[in-house]
Amino acid sequence: MMQRRHILGVVAVGTLAGCGFRLRGQVSLPFRQLVITGVQGGVTQALQQALALNDVKVWRDDAAQPSVASWRLQITQDRTSRQVVGTVVSGRVREIELGVQFAYALYPATAQPNDEPVLRDQLELVQDMSYEESAALAKATEEATLLRDMQARAAQSVLRRLAAWGGR
Repeated sequence: MMQRRHILGVVAVGTLAGCGFRLRGQVSLPFRQLVITGVQGGVTQALQQALALNDVKVWRDDAAQPSVASWRLQITQDRTSRQVVGTVVSGRVREIELGVQFAYALYPATAQPNDEPVLRDQLELVQDMSYEESAALAKATEEATLLRDMQARAAQSVLRRLAAWGGR
């Protein structure tokens, strides 16, 4: 019986490896120091945490040592939105659309104000959520969790985009 489980485990792992599945780990970024300037929001905070997990030292624009970094990430948009998209006949809310918008540009640290960025991108994530007034507290918690997850996904997407760019 134990040998049978072992064989099934090996087959399962082999199947996952064969389809290209791999756990998310650190990404290979082309820099180890980065200055982040511009607006501050939920995605920016999640991005700073993700960069730190990837061994990148991050300074905010008001930090004392930004001259050490060779790249500057300018955040031009970092906001969340909440919009009612469905109501019942009586006017009560039934469905909400949550959104995360994030835009950024990457510049060399020595770039002048009129220089073009080496990388510019914009992300928009949208998630629908049902709503019920009788469970308002639970729905508020669900909404906060969904927004936090969306911000983390956006930050991971930015990291993957920076890794794919690779300093070209």
